Amino acid sequence: MRRRHAVIGAVAVAAALTLTSCGSGGDDAAGSGDVTIEWWVPNWDEEESRDLIAQFEEEHPGVTIKTVVTQWETMANQIRVALDSGDVPDVITELTSRIPNYARQDQLADVTDWYDDAMPRDDFYEAAVETASFDGVVYGVPMRWDAGSMIYNVDLFEQAGLEGPPATWDELIEAAQAMQELGVYGYGWPYGDPGNSRVRWLNAYYTHGGTFTEEADGSVTIDPAASLAAIEMITEGFEEGWVTPSSLEATNTDLQNLFMNGQLGFYFDGAYAVTPIKEAGVNVGTAMWPGPDGPGTVSADGFSYIVPAGAENLDVVKEFVQFLALPEHQALMTDTFPARYSAAEDERFSDELLQPFLEQHGEHSSNRPAYPGWEELIPTIHSALQSVALGDQTAEEANEAILEHAGQILRTS
Repeated sequence: MRRRHAVIGAVAVAAALTLTSCGSGGDDAAGSGDVTIEWWVPNWDEEESRDLIAQFEEEHPGVTIKTVVTQWETMANQIRVALDSGDVPDVITELTSRIPNYARQDQLADVTDWYDDAMPRDDFYEAAVETASFDGVVYGVPMRWDAGSMIYNVDLFEQAGLEGPPATWDELIEAAQAMQELGVYGYGWPYGDPGNSRVRWLNAYYTHGGTFTEEADGSVTIDPAASLAAIEMITEGFEEGWVTPSSLEATNTDLQNLFMNGQLGFYFDGAYAVTPIKEAGVNVGTAMWPGPDGPGTVSADGFSYIVPAGAENLDVVKEFVQFLALPEHQALMTDTFPARYSAAEDERFSDELLQPFLEQHGEHSSNRPAYPGWEELIPTIHSALQSVALGDQTAEEANEAILEHAGQILRTS
């Protein structure tokens, strides 16, 4: 996703042509008018976006909204190429943690003053707004903000004689051992996907007090002790047999399927997993993910609306973004949790099973890093965790690999 420079010109032209041909354009927008706004919307929001577009166009007869539908696997590259080339839409739905990287290159419009009486900043999770900011300036309007928590099988816990979900890591180990006695794996990790491996390491790193330190020379350093503790925490279950060996190739979906088939006692996932698990007939429970002495600190992220620096008709774009950011529209547009407190009051978020997720990302989470070089570190973290799980490296050796690579690539600009 970060390949650049040598081929950027050719790729930019090709991407622009591809997006023009594959975007839904007139199929998704009705009518015509004096102003046309182009919105890049992810495919998982496509259906809901049609209703909002129709409503906005009806209320603004001089405005037409065109859409280009993006896909998770390719959206990061498409957005980067567009911003690098200057051939940009007016509004983009993008991962919030990637915003500072664009802002560093002056590729986004300053939307700080868009937080007014119509869109009060104090109604947003401040962590989400901070992640969408750079150098004191806000460059995005968060629409979704969430973090994962624990999902567990209530029936298996009762069979094992457990009174409830673990609240500390020692209790998590006890629960895993109890599952083992039932002939069930305690839990699993989605090591089949490098990005998921990175998230699990980051959760454990934050839980052990890890921070990212910006040095005077512009480099960014990782806390060695917290990183080592993170590796040890999330790899110890392999040797003891608490963690399913299929973790080495599993995705989140694979773990969800193992859980629904009664082969896992619990695992870490997002709130979006609760509904399909319930529909599969599993007696599911939820809890905050534990740390050494209480709730762990997990990494939170989400999606925001960003406006490229080259966008025109900013008054209309502002009105459209504020329309999309209304509490009722945020509640409609997200399968997890909205970024506004008032939006989370919607009835659909009142399910008791969702409350640990809300508390986790509201009170026990930290922002994902957005430093240049961070994405390049993901394969190294993934490889390090895999190697320890396979017994090919010690935790200390794997930690050294992460620290060495981080020292080479992590920077503030």
